[in-house]
Amino acid sequence: MELKTLCCVFISLLFICGGILRAALPEDAIVLEPETMKITGDGWVVKENFAGWFKGACTGNKCLYGAGKGEGKASAILECQRSGKYHIWVRYLDLEKAARKEKFNTFIITAYQENAKDATGNANSGDSMESLLNNVREENKDTLKNRKEFDQFGLRLDQAGEAKWGDSYAAFVWDFMEADLNKGKFELLIEKSHPDKTGPYQRTLDCIIITSDLKYEALDSDFYPLYVKFVPDPKTPGP
Repeated sequence: MELKTLCCVFISLLFICGGILRAALPEDAIVLEPETMKITGDGWVVKENFAGWFKGACTGNKCLYGAGKGEGKASAILECQRSGKYHIWVRYLDLEKAARKEKFNTFIITAYQENAKDATGNANSGDSMESLLNNVREENKDTLKNRKEFDQFGLRLDQAGEAKWGDSYAAFVWDFMEADLNKGKFELLIEKSHPDKTGPYQRTLDCIIITSDLKYEALDSDFYPLYVKFVPDPKTPGP
């Protein structure tokens, strides 16, 4: 077979395989890198991917870092194509039990729409952080619609969690929240539960996926480069 023909076949295979790999993400998936969000205040900074005592790497070679002291938020205006229930998947660093500072480590994500209504039929007006934290503590689900406090509990505290995510000092994990959204634009907000400084790897967010496919489970492999998918070498770097 001529070299030209071989090249054409190889390129065709790349396009075919690329389509199959992209299909790993739902068709309606919104993939958001938190470091591209609008940052206000001094609570969050964009940080380059850094080597350390954790498993994995940032999908976009950067992350949103909020371990330092300070207040503020990160926000982005997004748009969903239909009304309904969505899952918002978040990739962040999870620390081992001995390293966790439970009081200060959490972060809160809100999917906010001005014309949306909560479970009581009242307009979702975006409660204050103090009010939100009270609702979290009291487990008031009606007023916590489209909001979640992430990293309250480690995802690697038992053998099953370690087997899934790894037993290193810190590791990237995926967790999700549910959100009822109307077709159209909505605002995604990331805030701290407390302005105090926490451990060096906590409140580190890497990637967000928003989809109406409730059966989808976010995986690091969805973001591997094409060559990694076909190189059977466990040492090959990836997310």
